[in-house]
Amino acid sequence: MREWSFLHPWLLTGLLGMSVPIIIHLIGRRRAPTVKFAAFDFLLAINKRLARRERIRQILLLLLRALALGMLALAVARPMPKEHALSAPTQRRLALIVDTSASMAFELQGKSLWERAKELSHDIVSQLSPGDRVVLVLAGAELQVPFSTPTVDVTALKAALDAAPPPRGSADLGAAIDQALTLWGAEAAGATLTLVTDLASNSFANIHPTPLDPPPEVRLVDAAMRREEGALDNVAIEQVTVLPSEQDPLVRSFAVQLHNYGDHPSTGRTLELLMGEQVTQKSYVDLPPGGSTTRVLSQRFDLPGSYPGSVQLVPADGFRADDRALLVANVAKGVRLLMVNGDPRTTPYEDELFFAQHALAAVPAGEPPLSVRIITVDELTNTRQNDSFADLDAVWLCNVGVLPVPLVAELEGFVKQGGGLLFSTGDKVQFEAFNETYATLLPYPLRDRQRIADPNQGTPTIGLGEGDWEHPALAGIEATSAESLRSSHTSNYFNVDANPNPKSHTLLRFDNGAPALVERELDKGRVLLLTTTLDVDWSDLAIRSAYPALLQQWVRYAAGAETTAVSHVTQVGVPFELKVPAGVRDVRLLGPDGVVHDTQVPQGGRQARVGPFAEIGLYAASLHQEEWRRSPAHDLLVNPSLQESDLTPVTPARLAEALGGT
Repeated sequence: MREWSFLHPWLLTGLLGMSVPIIIHLIGRRRAPTVKFAAFDFLLAINKRLARRERIRQILLLLLRALALGMLALAVARPMPKEHALSAPTQRRLALIVDTSASMAFELQGKSLWERAKELSHDIVSQLSPGDRVVLVLAGAELQVPFSTPTVDVTALKAALDAAPPPRGSADLGAAIDQALTLWGAEAAGATLTLVTDLASNSFANIHPTPLDPPPEVRLVDAAMRREEGALDNVAIEQVTVLPSEQDPLVRSFAVQLHNYGDHPSTGRTLELLMGEQVTQKSYVDLPPGGSTTRVLSQRFDLPGSYPGSVQLVPADGFRADDRALLVANVAKGVRLLMVNGDPRTTPYEDELFFAQHALAAVPAGEPPLSVRIITVDELTNTRQNDSFADLDAVWLCNVGVLPVPLVAELEGFVKQGGGLLFSTGDKVQFEAFNETYATLLPYPLRDRQRIADPNQGTPTIGLGEGDWEHPALAGIEATSAESLRSSHTSNYFNVDANPNPKSHTLLRFDNGAPALVERELDKGRVLLLTTTLDVDWSDLAIRSAYPALLQQWVRYAAGAETTAVSHVTQVGVPFELKVPAGVRDVRLLGPDGVVHDTQVPQGGRQARVGPFAEIGLYAASLHQEEWRRSPAHDLLVNPSLQESDLTPVTPARLAEALGGT
């Protein structure tokens, strides 16, 4: 005879409820008083027959009510044959996949989805029967498999869940499913895949049909326990663009792009601009479902410099990671330039600096000022005070021949302390004496003067050819301006000799390959050498449309005051191509967590592929040429990944179609 047992035997106490109808019946019995009335004696016989019939009906009704309560108690106690209860569950094979991506940090009612996921996973594991086997896969920034083979150890499974790392990165649930099925091997066809996740569609992007027949059953467990379909409410800061002002060189504007990924409107939130930890400006933000907007905040700085800051949404929503974005405002300083005229003329347009002076005066609105002072060689050598370079940012020797040795030594000290020095050549330059005088300063020694164009022989002039257009001294030159430079005409220039100094580089060449602009780094300073003239004696470069912008950029670069300073920004998990000066061998980035990340620059290359990085924050850069040197201009900001911001849930139908199962 088959034996029966109950899954929840303690619920059999509900059988006591069968007594409730009986008690109610006994309490409700009415004791009517007896009154003798002769006229109704003939009806007593009929009433007795009716009373017996009514009593039988009430007893049957009472029994049915008590039986109904008893059957209800037996049903919830779950009776089942003993052999079925023991044998069926022992064959279960479970693949438990738990989402540990960054979006699992989303908070609902004060509890993160990750905490909820661990609780739900604990419940699933607790319901296992003896003999059930489980593989566990944690899917986040990387796949983690705590057990190399299926396990029956429930305690170890719970411990592995508790020891799982906090949410980070993006989950690839397709790869997690593949990994789980691989662990099951030949038994995968009968396994059940249980995914505890926030259901974000982007996590299921790489799911592909399984060749198993029949396909495994997939069970989705929503960590958010939504009662209705739809994306979780989340507004993200998608991008921050730092813009200079067209009126004030000390003002920076911050264009902040926001997007509402939720299915409900977002109202009553504030966008704040913080410089350091101080809130300097606010803007109110309302967004419809799926809507985007851009808010522009601005800040005026007292002095030039590099200012770290951030923008943030308050109050924070459930996903705090994308409610804040880091930024850096680079405010370039003005430049104080001394130009030494080596060939002054009484006729203005024949003067060495006629064109250059006007080009440097045409500073666009909003750009830091260029304060230019022009003197002759005699004024430099005869009336100069010993501290005349102390209040300067750059010096330009324009067609200047030799200078006294003490003056050259002082120029060298000026450059080594961070000053900028520029040379341009002309007919006052005799290359042998020039090389001897400025040997410690020149990027490359000069060689003979090259006369390209000869009207008598009909030989043509040359234009400017290839340039390192990504170099700060040339960056930002528009394509039309670069074409204007290429079509320029140069008739004379100086050749340069080879120089093994790794800190000397060619930035711009003539179209015959000869160097036109070369540079050298000298301790903290920079030296630029133009191998032709600034005026129109040897070249018509001075009458080209790009000439003002080109000269201004050269001066600012030499003085270390580039206005094109770029804030390098990437996102968690996204590598970045960091442009570096020529000759840099390695890049070192010190992360906000104190971890050092070294990247080797390909030989002869000008950029290093750094990252991807897992931590949000500022990565301080150092460059290695002959030695390591801190380089704030190459610092990298890492903001949260927007891949986790969209919490639109996957539908079971889409998942079934992608996987080829149910």
